[in-house]
Amino acid sequence: MSQAGKKDETGPAFREIPFFEGMTNHLIMRTFIALTGLVLIVAILFTGCTSEKPGGLPLPTPIDTFPITTPVTTIGTSPVPATAVPLTTPGQVDLSIRASPEKYSPLMSSTVGIGLTPQYSGSAAAVYSWNTSYGYFISWNATDSKVTPYNSSIDTSDPTIYWSYSPDDMGKEKPPVTVRLIVKTPPRTHGGGGTFAWKDLQISWENTDTAVITEAACGIQNCHGMEISCGKNIAEMCTMEYQLGDKCRSLASCQNVNGSCSVVKQEGYTVCMSCVEECNKTSGGDPAKAFACESRC
Repeated sequence: MSQAGKKDETGPAFREIPFFEGMTNHLIMRTFIALTGLVLIVAILFTGCTSEKPGGLPLPTPIDTFPITTPVTTIGTSPVPATAVPLTTPGQVDLSIRASPEKYSPLMSSTVGIGLTPQYSGSAAAVYSWNTSYGYFISWNATDSKVTPYNSSIDTSDPTIYWSYSPDDMGKEKPPVTVRLIVKTPPRTHGGGGTFAWKDLQISWENTDTAVITEAACGIQNCHGMEISCGKNIAEMCTMEYQLGDKCRSLASCQNVNGSCSVVKQEGYTVCMSCVEECNKTSGGDPAKAFACESRC
């Protein structure tokens, strides 16, 4: 039997792979390994990116929490501007801020700033949370002349705190200032707390560097009728006409209460207004009957 017809009995049958076909298979295998590695790298990078917090999103602001700030080392330290303070609904208690002196400049030697003292009608223990849109706070004991400056926010149980601003800002244009006082319950062992009331105090500027205490404009904006509108656009001139409900308006006024311009009702206002509303309903649309009825309210 010829050599070509012999069967190789030493191992399995095989065929000789041409050179170019072997090279092609080798390149395909290398390409497959490279693509697999690239997919794994992309997957790892994608996993790492999604584990990070997305940038640019605002952080949630805690409501009614104001940690005590660390005292700064010098009065001239530039304070950090105060952020807007979110508020819970205040309770119905009387709160005002006594300010003295009503005008202040860093050149004054008799005081370290404008003294701010809460006038609070509540009987429960309270923490006073002070916040300012410009400037900073100072605690000052006039007896021993100990001065401790703070930043733009501070929680304290002291009856009086002082507001001031950096002497470095003298001669510069300065913004109007809002000082906000929030009266809160003392911190509890397990956290949490509530807001009793809050009050805003406005400070404007005289001759660039003198801070002046000002009250936010608040008054009755409309002259007639059963509805009273309160705000800063105070009606200074009214017509001589008379409308239903005008009789009761003398028993109400607009005042700054807990940071907002609100209607303050005197004794008898609610009864008077209820009577006028009833007259309006029973008059059948006849103004003469309505006014006659109102005169008896």
